[in-house]
Amino acid sequence: MVHNKNGFTIVELLIVVAILAILSSMSLVMYQKYRNKSFVASHLLPIADGCSKEIVAYCIGLNVETPTVINVSSLSLSNCKNVTLPDYNLTVNVTGSFVCNPGGNVSGGTVDAESDKIPEYKAECNLLAEGIKCSVVEK
Repeated sequence: MVHNKNGFTIVELLIVVAILAILSSMSLVMYQKYRNKSFVASHLLPIADGCSKEIVAYCIGLNVETPTVINVSSLSLSNCKNVTLPDYNLTVNVTGSFVCNPGGNVSGGTVDAESDKIPEYKAECNLLAEGIKCSVVEK
């Protein structure tokens, strides 16, 4: 009797399905990380950047002649306030010792924007003597 083997066995099919399930679960995790990071970049990073620029504008307005330390937390800067939005809460943290230098540049401080919706990442802007450097970082 001649057997014509033209198909796959059930074991071969189960192995292929298992491999596909593993690959899809890994790609789903990577997609969620990418989505969360892009949310922070598009929603929180502009807020941290806006707060940083408002601090620089405040220092320019002071027109100091010697390096001067300012307490940003005592100022009422409109772009540096916490906000409650319909989908999430936004927290802006201003840390460090901000120094207003002659010429209006600021150094020595950090502005963070965080959301309770995305606990893994935050937007961070560092105010350096050469300018503002903003990025999305893991907590």
